[in-house]
Amino acid sequence: KHLKAKFPEIKIFGYGCCGFNCVNARTIWGEEVTPWFDRWNDCFTNFLAEVKSAGAPLDVFSFHSYADVGHYEGQIAYARKMLDKCGFTRTETALDEWLPSPRKEKSGTALQAAEVAAALCVFQNSPLDYAMIYDARCGLGEYTPFFDPVTQKPRKAYLSFRAFAELRQLKSAAAMTAELPVGVWATAATDGRACGAILLANATKAEANVRIGCGN
Repeated sequence: KHLKAKFPEIKIFGYGCCGFNCVNARTIWGEEVTPWFDRWNDCFTNFLAEVKSAGAPLDVFSFHSYADVGHYEGQIAYARKMLDKCGFTRTETALDEWLPSPRKEKSGTALQAAEVAAALCVFQNSPLDYAMIYDARCGLGEYTPFFDPVTQKPRKAYLSFRAFAELRQLKSAAAMTAELPVGVWATAATDGRACGAILLANATKAEANVRIGCGN
């Protein structure tokens, strides 16, 4: 509260929750719920109750996830739902550490690049406000999807961000309806006039057939 009073323009983040992987147990796997879910969920709701009781600012709720890209949508939706339920309807959300199911053998591969692109599609089409990939260090992190830690040259996932930047330059998200195969994601953008683009990501090891059509 002191920081917010002195610097009202700053945003207060908290608390870097690492437990939303357990959301998958309840929302995706049905009855196979582990005690960890209730433990992490209690931590989340107790934190929100304490913030509300203290009248403390919470501009952005932050959490981490290294789950499969197919689980991100559920985790983001769960965070948003619980914040709204607890009265934090104006609090934004930040996935402040993410990388889909990181493994050393996947680093630098086309599959990792596709998963990163798929995650960007999920984020763009979700209520998430911020997303910070882990990580973009050059020559330091062996899990970085951007740069080879030895050669320091760009890896394939670097091009996923380049592709997303092409959409960003068009300024506006485009309305899109899609019936996509499992493991395939998409998002689209337009300049509002004659130019548009689609980002498609196949985060599987199999070929996928996709038909693209353009409406008015």
